[in-house]
Amino acid sequence: MTTRPNPYLSFGWHAVGDGLVSPTIFVGVYGSLQLHSWITAETVELEEDAYSLFMSRSISMGWSTAGGNDLTKEPLWGMNEAEIDRPTDNLNGRIAWFQVGVSDRFDARPLPVLPILACADDALNRVGEVHLDALQVFLPMHDDGDAAGHLVSGLNWFAICDP
Repeated sequence: MTTRPNPYLSFGWHAVGDGLVSPTIFVGVYGSLQLHSWITAETVELEEDAYSLFMSRSISMGWSTAGGNDLTKEPLWGMNEAEIDRPTDNLNGRIAWFQVGVSDRFDARPLPVLPILACADDALNRVGEVHLDALQVFLPMHDDGDAAGHLVSGLNWFAICDP
């Protein structure tokens, strides 16, 4: 972590249980979200929400599926839940969260953290301007394989940011 007031990334790991539940990736987005002038809180709730925006974006990128959509390869994740926090509930600075389930065979390929972050960013930017303070990412762990190892070696991606 850095003491400079710029975005940072913290990772948490959680153990995957007995295999009855798919491994989960959780992303918390912290900062501020200024809704576009043509969007009201009621519009976001009635027409599109974080779940539908994230899901639509991930399907359009070929990273996830819904219903009858059939990809030629296994999707990177399945959608669990997502929400944009109301400004009145934003006491801890969290503006949104996203939760997806990944295959329990993820040790054969890297966890899709950056595509998930891209969909979260795209979903939030559809409704407003995001000023990011921090990301919190919880990743599943297995005893076998190192599906998250590439993230540690790639952390320098987040090193350059607007001070």
